[in-house]
Amino acid sequence: EYLRRVFEDKIFDDLSLSPEEYIDYWLKHDNHVNLEMLNLVKSIGVPAYLGTNQDSYRTKHIKKIVGHTFRGCFASYAIGHIKPESGFYRYIENELGLESKQILLIDDTLANVEGAKARGWQSYLYKGDLKQLKTFLQELNLLT
Repeated sequence: EYLRRVFEDKIFDDLSLSPEEYIDYWLKHDNHVNLEMLNLVKSIGVPAYLGTNQDSYRTKHIKKIVGHTFRGCFASYAIGHIKPESGFYRYIENELGLESKQILLIDDTLANVEGAKARGWQSYLYKGDLKQLKTFLQELNLLT
């Protein structure tokens, strides 16, 4: 419903797509699954969760594609806080029943990594180097 109201804005007058067609296109074409990363996640010896700032449509789509790899998903739209806000991380701590020092965030956004560190989480800034990430995880004895 919200997207339908957005599409009523005059800036979309020349767009020949319905909100549903737009979402369908967006979900099908802006989608890059890193299979090597998913395999690495599967080899982590502790439960892995997905944390995202995506909206409900995108989160549902992501969970459909890669959700089987993770024990669960924490989505900012449902939590009411986005990464890097402290409330996002605090919510996860409470849901998992873990202390901040027991949680590791792997993220490709520096602000999110810094937000997690500020809460006392272990964190890793992923810059696209899977080998480096694997080495980091091995040093923490997290790979099976």
